[in-house]
This record gives sequence, structure tokens and C-alpha cells, in this order.
Amino acid sequence: MTKKVNQIDMIQLEMRHQADDRVRKSTALRNERSPSQRKNSKENTYHRKIRRHRRRKQKIKKLICSVAVIMVLLVMGKWGVHSFLKGSQPEGKESGAVTVDKEIKEKLIPSEENGDNKEITNQEEAKNVLTQEDIQEAIRIYQANPELLVLVNKNCELSKDYNANLRNICNKRLKASDRLYKDLARMLEDGSDQGHNFWIASAYRSRQRQQALVNEDVRKFKKQGMSEEEALAKTLEETMPAGHSEHETGLALDILDSMNMKMDQTQENYKGNQWLREHCHEYGFVLRYPKEKEEITMISYEPWHLRYVGMEAAAFMKAHNLTLEEFHQAIQTAAPEQ
Repeated sequence: MTKKVNQIDMIQLEMRHQADDRVRKSTALRNERSPSQRKNSKENTYHRKIRRHRRRKQKIKKLICSVAVIMVLLVMGKWGVHSFLKGSQPEGKESGAVTVDKEIKEKLIPSEENGDNKEITNQEEAKNVLTQEDIQEAIRIYQANPELLVLVNKNCELSKDYNANLRNICNKRLKASDRLYKDLARMLEDGSDQGHNFWIASAYRSRQRQQALVNEDVRKFKKQGMSEEEALAKTLEETMPAGHSEHETGLALDILDSMNMKMDQTQENYKGNQWLREHCHEYGFVLRYPKEKEEITMISYEPWHLRYVGMEAAAFMKAHNLTLEEFHQAIQTAAPEQ
């Protein structure tokens, strides 16, 4: 019995020796690494944790963005544009380009082979020719609604006494003249029925806000190496000085196709903008700065900038291919005879 107990003790002693050997070897291996190696190992572990944390945050952000885009599309499709004017429409996201239909492209870019360009040019020139009856009609339209037809440009400053008659739109995000609201809601509602969705990027601006925009652009161009005079001249090519912006009337709107949130000439390639330019006169709006009239308006082509002038004036200006400057010129030409 004693012999058997001794054998068990010997086995347990041997197992403890083996365990001690493993601990000593492990300790020796750790001691072989220098302090800098041990520090680097800890730092690598820390950085791996940081990278994993960042990757998880990026995945969460992408998921949130995807859900937000889906919600925007669902809301626009469910409630339409009228509720958007009341503030239910969330801000859009930029998306891919929409291909222009062949039929629309042919209308915009007529073929030179069949002489369409020459025919259209002659038609536009004929529209610009006003008879005495046309001029009298223009005067009547102006006298009926002078506050809607006020001319504001680089040469014509808006009177400080002008009453814009403002109201909130887009859940108080913007203000616009109450004079245009019903026709605006009707236009965007009808556009929505045709499958288009819109984003009103800008409406009324105060003089102070307009001057701040000018100052901001001047600083931007000066940082690019321009002098004060050069920066101001470059700014005024597209941004009006305070007191000379149509946005101060509350009658001007920058409306974007929701599929393209860039306020540039790419807007004209999108179906929503094409629909607006084709039909806006039916709701009292005109394309204020058309492509072929840049020398007259003194502003580069802006397919997104609409100006409310009232139903009669919009129909008249569309029928005779007139800008607001040309409309006023016609009235002034006949003024001495009145």
C-alpha cells in the first residue's frame, strides 16, 4: 500500500515539474522580447481595435444614408408636391442622370439637314415683332398688375418700399410672395402627376442676405489670386448685387429636379426641368434667363430660375418670345404716345 501511494506521489510531482517547465519556458520567451517589441505589440492591438471600430461606424453611416434615400423617395411618391410646399418634403439627394428622350432631344436640337434650324429662327424672329395692338395689350397687362411685373436687374434697382407680401413655404425653410403661392402649388402638383418631383432651392432673399452672398463669392475668388476688382467683376457675372436681385421681390424661385440637386446647366437634361420650362407659362411663370437672351438679360443661362409674372403676362411673353426686359422696352417705346 505504501509503495502504491509513493508511485502516485511521484506521478503528481512529475506533472507539477512539467507544468513548472512550461511556465518557465513561456516566461523566458516573453523576456526575450525587448521593451520596444512589447510596446509595439500593445500598440498594434490598440490600432486594430480602432480600425475595427471605424469600419463599424462607416457601415452604420452607409446603412443610415441608404435608409434616408429610400424614405425620401417614398415620401415624394406618397404625398406629392403640394405637401412638399407645406414642408412635408425632405431634402433630396443627388442621383444619377436621366437620359433625355429622343423626341425631346429632337425638339431641343433640330436637324440641320431638313432646314428646321432656319425655320425655327424665323419663327422666333416673327414672335418678337409686336404690332400696335400687341403693345397696347402689354400696357394693359402691366397696368393691371405692376407689382408682378416689376423689373429688377443690374441696371434697375428694386425700390426699398416694394412690398414682397411674404409667406412661409416648405415648413418655414423658405419665404416667397403670397401672390404666387396658389399657381406655384398647382404647377408643382401637376408636374408631380406627370411623374416629376422638385426641390425649391431658393426663394426670397433679403438685401442683407444678397450682399452676404456677393461678399462670400468675392472672398472665394480673391483666394484664387484675383484682385478685388477682378473678384467683384467675376462675382457679378452670376450673382446680382444687393438691391438688384429678383429674389428680393419674393417672385423668383430656383427650382431643381429632385434627381439632380446641382444648381447648374445640367438641370436642362432632366425631365422635370424640361417639363417646367415647357409648361411654366401655363401657371404664370417664365424662364427668366433663357439661353438665347443672355445679352439682353445680362445673366448667364439659368434653366432652374423661374419668375412669377402672372397668368396673362406669362402667356403674352411666351407667345411673343419676350424676356421681362423686352416686355418693359415695348411698354416704354409706346409710353410717349400715351
